[in-house]
Amino acid sequence: MKKIEKFFKKNNLQPITTLYNVTVNEVKSVEEVDKLHVDMYLGLNPNIF
Repeated sequence: MKKIEKFFKKNNLQPITTLYNVTVNEVKSVEEVDKLHVDMYLGLNPNIF
């Protein structure tokens, strides 16, 4: 999240929704945690130049 916040600040982007996480593939054990794939979605204000 810190990297995302830094990216928004650097590029003058303003989030207008909460962050949504969508799990693409679930893992069944702790050993598979490196295979976890989660997409993150966030709405941005299109009126910022």
